[in-house]
Amino acid sequence: KESQFAAGVGGPRRVHGVAMKCGCTWARVVIAIGVFLILVGGIVGGIAGQELLRLQHVVQAKCSIAGFQADMEREVVIAGRTCERSCGFYVSVVAEGQPPFYVLNWMPEYQESYHSSTGFIATHEHFACCPTSAEDCCGFESESTGLFCDNFGVTQAECPAGPWPCYFEPLGDDQLALGLPASALFVGDSTEKLTQAYIGFIIICVGFLECLCVRPSIFVYPCFCIWQAFFGSGLYLRLAKKMPRAVRTTGMQLAVETDAAIRIQRIMRRLKLQARFRAVILDCGQTLEKERRFRANVLPMSHEQLYGPKPKRVPAQNLLYDTGDAATFRRVVHARVVDSPDPALQRIEVSLTKQATWLSQILRVGRDKLGRELAPEVVGQPPRAFAEVYGIRAGHRLIGVGSLEWPQASGTQLLRAAGEARRPVVLLFEGPAPEVEPINRLMPPPGTLVP
Repeated sequence: KESQFAAGVGGPRRVHGVAMKCGCTWARVVIAIGVFLILVGGIVGGIAGQELLRLQHVVQAKCSIAGFQADMEREVVIAGRTCERSCGFYVSVVAEGQPPFYVLNWMPEYQESYHSSTGFIATHEHFACCPTSAEDCCGFESESTGLFCDNFGVTQAECPAGPWPCYFEPLGDDQLALGLPASALFVGDSTEKLTQAYIGFIIICVGFLECLCVRPSIFVYPCFCIWQAFFGSGLYLRLAKKMPRAVRTTGMQLAVETDAAIRIQRIMRRLKLQARFRAVILDCGQTLEKERRFRANVLPMSHEQLYGPKPKRVPAQNLLYDTGDAATFRRVVHARVVDSPDPALQRIEVSLTKQATWLSQILRVGRDKLGRELAPEVVGQPPRAFAEVYGIRAGHRLIGVGSLEWPQASGTQLLRAAGEARRPVVLLFEGPAPEVEPINRLMPPPGTLVP
């Protein structure tokens, strides 16, 4: 009875709860599987993509073993086979768009295996029929056919046939002529990683779709958004314009009329803006005209009438400071006595403001015993005004003109600069100091007062 009551009264609710729990558990399992597939696909695709980035510049080619390395290196004929002395091969490489070349001193790759008597097997299937030990190097070549083990498939159905795929980094013609090193040649097809990338992408898509299939209604909103965006797109408007008016729907007619209204509004706004711009330009022109008339009528006075005549420019004169400098001077002169390193000599600076053609007539350049030019010396009598104002007389030497100084500048250069330098210019003369007689004062008689 209790079981019947539970089944009749509380049974439907209990069954619904169990169904909800089962549905949630199934959804979680499906989502977990979808996330796992997305992770696996991302890992596979990421690894394949990384390999594709590394191999995007390689050159795909076809390779085959061409002979033993010892046969290429030997210079004389020796008894027996060369494979009995050393093991190594040179490989012929044929790439599209490049001349054939050889890879020297190459050996197949091996890996450890318990299925071989030697404990090693070839890594790549193209060398499955090759010996598993380098001790049997002569076994790589068939004595009857002359074929190498990478091409035994020509005579043996269970063995692979050459040539086998290989790839290498692009090299220059000079490097290819010398031969590619064995470490630069790789066995296999560089495009195999592209298949792995596709597989990873497909796994990601499957996992994503599996997560979405848990709730199919999740597709409704994106589809609704796409449908709504289509009605407001330019594609829908172009489609509505191409259709006859009798066939258009209400939405199409509304889209065409809205587009026409927007175009008319843009044209009217452009016309209003142009009219407003013209009005602003006219207003600015009228304002400028009013200002010009105001200046012409109200301010007829010229600059000289307002501020007086412009002062005349005083010609520049290069005067010398008798004492001090530009900030502390007391007097300016045309000539001044400056300090001389020799007390017996006197130096005079002269500011020459006019052309003096007579300088070249009274100055002469002499030479010493070694033939070197001396400073120009005043040998004639200078003009009286020049001698009285500047104190220059015969015996003085010209040792400086502007920035030129003797003996850095020769006497001829100083004489030429004194005649051609732009006025005003400062000349520096040096000569014997004038002898000043002492003043003899009469001693007053004793007992008298001296005022």
